[in-house]
Amino acid sequence: MKKFLVVFLFIFVLFFENSFGETNIEIDVNISENYSVYLLTWSITPKYGYYYPYGSEFKIKLPRNFEIINISDDDGEVRFFTENYTLHLFTSRNIHYPNIYRFYIKFKEINNPVHCDNEFYFRSYFSSKDFSILRINLPDFAKNIFVKDKEYGRVYNKSLTFYGDDYGYISLFFLRDNGDDEKILLNFKKFDLEIPKRYEKEIYPIAKKIDENAIPALEETFNKKINKTLIKFVPQPKENWICYFQNDSIYCGVGILLDYENIAENIIHEFTHYFISKTIGDGLPPWFEEGIAEKLGNEVSYLIGYEKDINFSIIEECKNELKHYFWKEWECEIFDCNSSYLNLSFVGKCEQRYGKENMRYIFSFYAVNKSIDNNFIKSVSSFFQENNIKIESDAKNKNSIVVLLLDLFQGKKEFFEEFKMIENETDFITYFKRFEEAKNKIEEIKNISDFDFYEKPKKILSYSLYYLFNGNLSEFEKNINISLELSKSIMEEANQIKNEIQKINSSLTCFHDFVSSLIEEAYRNYAYANFDESIKYLEKAELEKSIIDKRIKDFNKTFSEIKENFLGNIFSNDLKDIENYILECNLEKAEKKIYEIDKNIKILEICLFAVLVTFLILVFIKYY
Repeated sequence: MKKFLVVFLFIFVLFFENSFGETNIEIDVNISENYSVYLLTWSITPKYGYYYPYGSEFKIKLPRNFEIINISDDDGEVRFFTENYTLHLFTSRNIHYPNIYRFYIKFKEINNPVHCDNEFYFRSYFSSKDFSILRINLPDFAKNIFVKDKEYGRVYNKSLTFYGDDYGYISLFFLRDNGDDEKILLNFKKFDLEIPKRYEKEIYPIAKKIDENAIPALEETFNKKINKTLIKFVPQPKENWICYFQNDSIYCGVGILLDYENIAENIIHEFTHYFISKTIGDGLPPWFEEGIAEKLGNEVSYLIGYEKDINFSIIEECKNELKHYFWKEWECEIFDCNSSYLNLSFVGKCEQRYGKENMRYIFSFYAVNKSIDNNFIKSVSSFFQENNIKIESDAKNKNSIVVLLLDLFQGKKEFFEEFKMIENETDFITYFKRFEEAKNKIEEIKNISDFDFYEKPKKILSYSLYYLFNGNLSEFEKNINISLELSKSIMEEANQIKNEIQKINSSLTCFHDFVSSLIEEAYRNYAYANFDESIKYLEKAELEKSIIDKRIKDFNKTFSEIKENFLGNIFSNDLKDIENYILECNLEKAEKKIYEIDKNIKILEICLFAVLVTFLILVFIKYY
């Protein structure tokens, strides 16, 4: 049996901060038997005369495809947090020379669940003011060790030693030998393909057709352009799988490279899962999603010249053996659900003869192919993208959601019912009609309003649609009611503000320029549904208007008094100037002029009074 080179890429960046003193570091790299769990023992020893106090911070940068299991030191758990894929560690006690402090960092690979990897890549940043030491102890199986792209000769018992002035940036590469297959990365427009180099000649034309014809066909079907992804051929573990889609990448077992006829269909099948994930979501029941993937995998591979024969003869032979729990068991294997379904399966003759997986995929493909077409898929995908919703993996009532999609987009249900895939499902169509009624009601309210103030209730209404397509009916009803109540409340508040704007605006004169500008700001905020700001401007406008009105009232009173005063005739020309100012709406000049006239009249009155008093005194002296 041929051995294939199994590749594992691990990027690890270590930053060492010597804020308090020079430090020697030793790192032990240990890997679990299945090469998926990693333990770094990070030993820190301050140099003589230096120390690190409690709470000193050290940083390690991990790649995205790793997940921390636990972190501790010799005394127990340590304080840490992660930020931008950087792990920040804090010492739990003081570290004095010559004591050794150890962090134990355990993490696992989450991007590729293959269990027999053999390639290890280590990058470390090491800086020092003095000749501090960094020692890295590698696993026993490490060979073909490279440092900074050059073979490293100073290896003693799998231990590498570096000095502060030796290397500023250290790159390590070592290999566990499991064959001699060289890998090659083929670059295409829509994806990169990593395969053993010896398959390049056969696989390249197939991949080229997938890139140039198959992917555009899927983009048309799902009404969605995709980002570039990675297809990687890896060794297959004991589990029975061909290809799978995970974390925006597609992994295929290297074994299928020997079966060229089905490679295209398998890859297109997984790309269909990619499109479903990006448009509809990850929560479709497996019999429906796998049926779509099988349908499009076969149709599109046939489009680019690869045909796959499928034996549908078992449909009539085996359909009577199907029970609802046969499909629920499949769902429970993928999603969290009632585990009792996993114990209900009865292995019938067909399952014994053809195998459970074979029956699942053939019946799913047959039912989906007979029940929906590509227009259905495009309509559903477009609907979900337009409404910015997805079916999540933890969605409830998954089967009822599929029935709703079939009802909304003219799919058929007969085969799904006949094969017991759906059975006594909740009628979600009545809830969707409730959504449409609420949507129409908000639209009616919007149409009788001056502007569209209803972005927030419409957003809440869209949440209700999300909850509906995730089977959460209580939250659906809650959001429907909130959106309707909020729309009515907004309409009432908008009408109140509008009436107040009209009321103030109708009472303004040419003397209220500043008030008019405040009203304009109030109206502008009203138009953009910033009601709180609009009310603030209205309050300012009312205050400013009251001040202007009082000035006008005081001015009119003084002006009338002057005109009635017999001394006012003396200032007739000035009074005419004031009248012109009033016509020009120049209240300030009019006020200033009337103030001067009023002051002069008061001076004249005082002078006349003084003359009169003097005259009376003289008369009194003369005659008395």
